[in-house]
Amino acid sequence: MNHREAIKDIIHQLPECRKDFRDIQTASSASSVIRLLTSKIRENIKLENRTQLFKSLTEVNRLYMLGDLALKNAIENTFVYSLDMLTFSCESGIRKVIFSKLSQPLQLIYLKQVYKSGL
Repeated sequence: MNHREAIKDIIHQLPECRKDFRDIQTASSASSVIRLLTSKIRENIKLENRTQLFKSLTEVNRLYMLGDLALKNAIENTFVYSLDMLTFSCESGIRKVIFSKLSQPLQLIYLKQVYKSGL
């Protein structure tokens, strides 16, 4: 799946994001798609909208599993890289739930990034 197919898939799975993704549909890249999806996840965390948050995390897992190399790289370098920032203000319980909703490959990538940085 390339980034244009990913936009259609996100709109199908997360209809509330239709307007946001329609605006970037013509001149987008895999990175811009994942940046926008990450900002939606950040928004759902702030609003404590767990239903939408879990649907969004499921979509990230799906895009990572089915996406082409550009999408996978964008998820690794944008979404996974920003996980600490996204979950910093969360209670430890919700932080654990967020990480438990990530697929095992994404959890491993996150751990590699954390250990690589020396945190």
